[in-house]
Amino acid sequence: MVEKQTAIITIINRTKVRTIKIKEKLELPIDKSWELFTDLDNYPKYFKYVNKIFYKEKMRAGSVWYDFATFIVPIVVKHKTTVFEENKKLGFDVKIPVSGYINERIEFEKENSTTKIHATIVYDFGNPLFSFLFDKLFEKRMRESINGAIIKFKREA
Repeated sequence: MVEKQTAIITIINRTKVRTIKIKEKLELPIDKSWELFTDLDNYPKYFKYVNKIFYKEKMRAGSVWYDFATFIVPIVVKHKTTVFEENKKLGFDVKIPVSGYINERIEFEKENSTTKIHATIVYDFGNPLFSFLFDKLFEKRMRESINGAIIKFKREA
């Protein structure tokens, strides 16, 4: 009985940095693809689980914006734009309110008249119990959100 309890406690006490990678191709020129990802007003329209966006200025390096989203529970989350290389790279850092972080990075690669999108989301809930309970759900919903946005972008192409 002690071995089982020790094994369960060991699993629950581990936090693990997780990485989600998504690669897609948009039948859109790179400047249009960039615009879709950097226009914050697009987020509730295209990204599933993002319900509302709050910001004071257009996205740029160092800008801060908030979203009200329901990836796991309804919550307002602060984003800081930490990477902003026009038509090349975009990145946000998010501090999870209780503990942990999310770092989102998107690279844009021009290929003739289309754009290859390489998205990487690195996250750690910072709390072993949160990781144990929510890792799989969060990954599933992040993939749904980003892939769903790309599908919607493609429909508008």
